[in-house]
Amino acid sequence: MVVEFRVDDKKATGSVSQVGKGAAMGYSSGEEILRLEADDFGDWVGLLLWQGADGRKRWDPIRFVATSTQLDASTGMDSCYKKMPRVR
Repeated sequence: MVVEFRVDDKKATGSVSQVGKGAAMGYSSGEEILRLEADDFGDWVGLLLWQGADGRKRWDPIRFVATSTQLDASTGMDSCYKKMPRVR
């Protein structure tokens, strides 16, 4: 799955631009799955839309730390949110 971010000052939203294997979990192209705000430390904190294979959905807390080459996220979910490459 590829997520594109839109940033407006200290707020950002992430929407699915390429579903890929996320389609198996019910995600769709254009769907907003991240709502974030920058904190005083430069991290992005907010909510991630989690979807289960059985159709369940919920908004889980998430924290992103961004560098020039990758994003790392702290969340209670699996490790797929670690060391994500940034594409420009």
